[in-house]
Amino acid sequence: MVITIGLNLIFIPLFGIEGAALATLISIALYSLAKLFFVVFKLNLFPFTSKTLVSLATITLSFVVFYFWDFAFHPLLNIVLKSILITLFYWGINYKLNVSSDLNQIITSLWNRVANRSFK
Repeated sequence: MVITIGLNLIFIPLFGIEGAALATLISIALYSLAKLFFVVFKLNLFPFTSKTLVSLATITLSFVVFYFWDFAFHPLLNIVLKSILITLFYWGINYKLNVSSDLNQIITSLWNRVANRSFK
């Protein structure tokens, strides 16, 4: 909180509302790094694996694919449709690459429930 207030006092006069956003970004990043260092050095755990990089690449690919894609109708429907498509795209790639066994179990379970209801 002290860092956020201090950075706001510095950045808001310089950059306006963007300064507030920058101060918030820096303070959240520092807090997250402090938590990561605590987990790594005090608990001897490292929370990231090579699959984390695959997931980040999937997020980047999703951003690149859907950023410039707009539908020619109401903006609210555009947001809803793009959100659904991005979610399905992201889950589909992560499922195929088996990034998370937990996510794969959930998707398989939901798929089986939907498939069993549709054939009864």
